[in-house]
Amino acid sequence: MKEKISIIQFNMVTFGFIVGNSIIYSFGLNYAQRETWIADLIGLLIGVGVIFMITYIVNKYPLGSFDLILEHLFGSVLAKVFLFIIFMYAFFTAAMILSHVDVFMNNTIMPETPGWVFNLSLGVVTAIIIRYGVETVSRCSELFGPMILIFIIILGALAIPQFDLKYFSPLFTEDISSIMKAVVPIASFPYLQAVLLVFFMVLINKKTEGNTYKLNILGLVLGGIILISRSIYKIGIFGVREATKLTFPFYSISRQIEVGSFLQRTEILFLGVWCFAIFIKLAVCLYVCAKCMQGIFKLEDYKILALPITLLAVPFSLNLFNNFQGVQLFLNVTLIFINIILIVIPFSIIFGFSLFKKKVSA
Repeated sequence: MKEKISIIQFNMVTFGFIVGNSIIYSFGLNYAQRETWIADLIGLLIGVGVIFMITYIVNKYPLGSFDLILEHLFGSVLAKVFLFIIFMYAFFTAAMILSHVDVFMNNTIMPETPGWVFNLSLGVVTAIIIRYGVETVSRCSELFGPMILIFIIILGALAIPQFDLKYFSPLFTEDISSIMKAVVPIASFPYLQAVLLVFFMVLINKKTEGNTYKLNILGLVLGGIILISRSIYKIGIFGVREATKLTFPFYSISRQIEVGSFLQRTEILFLGVWCFAIFIKLAVCLYVCAKCMQGIFKLEDYKILALPITLLAVPFSLNLFNNFQGVQLFLNVTLIFINIILIVIPFSIIFGFSLFKKKVSA
């Protein structure tokens, strides 16, 4: 039986994917200063363009799976080449997510606990859920997505007393080149990564849900708004100079919140947001890895691949970064080139071919 998901589930998967591990980091502040929120907005628009691109491909070739779309466009051999490239990117992204878990937990919550404990626990739990099918992953996202949103709204409301508008004046002091320098890492992480969501988009039940452009971008726009608010809050509470020194700005904001003497230590809400969002993004990456391997080797079932792929990703993740400085350097420099090679170029070719290849009837 073919797996299907609803448009709401797809949007909740997209929302969790965009928030994911991105929410704990800060990008572009060194370049755009007070106008970092503008760079975030431009990054969001790039993300909308990515969703429009994959929606166009899926709408034009309603074949039920992305590997079949690639075979239709390029033939069997080249399709496997593209699937292997996507597998490498999804596998690397999954390992990167697990590595971020290691770095964050060892720098904030449990510095004495070995990193493999966090990575293996999260990875195995996620792999087990994937074993039950992508529909189970989508239902989990449908549950966790609203919880993430509610927790963030609560944190934002509680942080308002700490907010000071003086940190935003004077406005519009940075030139366009500085803002565009900030856009590059912001667009690279997480908006360009959203191309992996094509593996979920092909599962939308078009008979009952449709597959329109407007509906497909709702989750991405919602996640983008959260990331824009991340920049606004970190500047409004700490100021540009202090915010650039923070390792994990959003976590630091949650630790600043105090309402009298009865509501403190609200970072537990942030940890809830982060855990749910991390799970969704990791599940997407592991699912994409399994589907790519299924397409390459023409396997009947992708589910049996989830755990072996996870057990390969965990040791790889432990050797990616030694500290937070390594993470920042990677996200601001190395990941940009990886995205160009493994995402921008391959998907530009796929999209280019889709513009000229004959449409397939549903």
